[in-house]
Amino acid sequence: MNMELNYNISEIDLVLKSKMLSPEGAMVKDSLIAKISELEQQLRLFQDSITHCNKQIEEYHKLEIEDPEKESVYCDKIVAFENNRYIWNLSGFITLLSIDIKTLQIGLYFSENEWQKRHYARYACTLMYEGIDDIFELIGKDFKTLLSTDSYKVVNRSLLISLRTKLNEFKNDYCPLFRNIRNNTFAHMDHDVASQVKTICEINWSDTIKALQLFEGIINDMGVFMKQLIDLGRKQLESVYSHNE
Repeated sequence: MNMELNYNISEIDLVLKSKMLSPEGAMVKDSLIAKISELEQQLRLFQDSITHCNKQIEEYHKLEIEDPEKESVYCDKIVAFENNRYIWNLSGFITLLSIDIKTLQIGLYFSENEWQKRHYARYACTLMYEGIDDIFELIGKDFKTLLSTDSYKVVNRSLLISLRTKLNEFKNDYCPLFRNIRNNTFAHMDHDVASQVKTICEINWSDTIKALQLFEGIINDMGVFMKQLIDLGRKQLESVYSHNE
């Protein structure tokens, strides 16, 4: 009598497993580890930048200015730091997602058994499901308001339109499946064990890897867009500091 769980294992899974056990797979792992280290340093930079913005905003709010012209200059500086804080925070969130994605990729690619593969797959599906909603929230009303200001009107909007399209397509294609996996096996575990095990076993390893790679591509595009905003934020600060206090 076969007592093994009935996992959804495809031909692609077998080919991919062989690839990950090869020297090429070892190179992939080393590359992911190096990239995670690089992103951690970047995240520290974002953290320090947010702290600096908060400090500057606090200091300017403490000032008691009687000269209307000077007060206007200080208000411009506060707005510039608030905008930069917003940009650094969003950039940091994207970087956090990127680190988590690459960490999950290491777990997924180099799992030692079928259950371990699906453990990481369940985490990945939850991350993608919740990450999509978080991104849409972060590029909502406040984001649109920022892009409508003079300092940020020159941003490449075609890239943003393409990004929103990709996010919507990804959400429509994958989120119903992710929701089922998340709700039944990870965030809100189904108390019906037979149902929960069935959902877990139906998860396909290589399909999850493909979805995570697609999501990573969207996150990378978001990073490219945020680089524009970071540069524009610096220019805004340079502009307000060119005024005499």
